[in-house]
Amino acid sequence: MSEVEFIGMLVLALGTLIGVAVAIGKPLSDNTKAMTTLTLNINHLSEKLDTMDKEFKEHKEDFEKYKDHVSESQKRQWDDINKNTKEIAETNHKIDLLQSGRE
Repeated sequence: MSEVEFIGMLVLALGTLIGVAVAIGKPLSDNTKAMTTLTLNINHLSEKLDTMDKEFKEHKEDFEKYKDHVSESQKRQWDDINKNTKEIAETNHKIDLLQSGRE
């Protein structure tokens, strides 16, 4: 093999190696870029979910307090209704006694 053939083969081999490196390197670079973007998006979504979870817990606590308040308010209303019903019955009984005493 002459010197010219050797240089030709060396250039051909180097060209092939460079072509293979570019053929492998570009998709790897694109994949790394896509993975970085996806990782950033997932981190952003994770932070949003954490924030939403915190807000939901606060809302749930507020709703539980509201339910307790409404429950207590309804209990007081029913207690007053029962008290008034009892007083009305007693008043009706007194009226009946007074009417039967007059007749």
